[in-house]
Amino acid sequence: MNCTTTATGLRSTKWVRSLKRLAPAGVCFDPWSHRRIRHLLAGYDADARILDVGSSIRVLNPHIIRFDIDRAAGVTVIGDGHQMPFASNSMDAIILTGVLEHVVDPSTMVAEAHRTLKSGGRVYIEVPFLQGYHPHPTDYQRYTKTGLQKLMRNFRQIDCGVSGGPSSALAWVASEYLAAHTSSELGYLIAKFVGRWLTFWIKYIDWISIRRPNALILASGFYYLGEKA
Repeated sequence: MNCTTTATGLRSTKWVRSLKRLAPAGVCFDPWSHRRIRHLLAGYDADARILDVGSSIRVLNPHIIRFDIDRAAGVTVIGDGHQMPFASNSMDAIILTGVLEHVVDPSTMVAEAHRTLKSGGRVYIEVPFLQGYHPHPTDYQRYTKTGLQKLMRNFRQIDCGVSGGPSSALAWVASEYLAAHTSSELGYLIAKFVGRWLTFWIKYIDWISIRRPNALILASGFYYLGEKA
């Protein structure tokens, strides 16, 4: 994800896409995220109605409904999460990862998830706390753990914790620090590429730091698993 507000011209060129492929992937490290999602999905049969909101090209399971505002490979339903085109009490589970920071009204989207879920249906969410600006197509908000819990107050909480610890937060800031001092898109892209290579290793310290009780103070993000009563 990009943290610049400049035009997307250079970023869409072939050589920039090639450059991105040479850079270390991502600045957030949470190997337990996939495990939590797999554990959630394992509790449902193939005929369960599961919705992945903001799925983009991700295909967690061929039976999952992949819902996004833009057409992309794998998307099965196109629409706006503020008004989901699904009947009330029709979904067994909903997944919202890396979505709520990008929507104008997260409360409305969460209310739609609540409406759409069956009684006893579960929702899994991941949101950022200490992460840089990453528009897709824009970027509106961040959440503390208590802020996320307040947003989800109409659900019964099953689990809530750190998703991307202090080391991931530090890696993001460090990798973008030089780029933030540039004034052109080309300068930004080059500085970000160099920054990624210099700092990519920092995030892996989260193998240790993400498990510490005080990790929430400087967490990169948080996850929430809840159930509709």
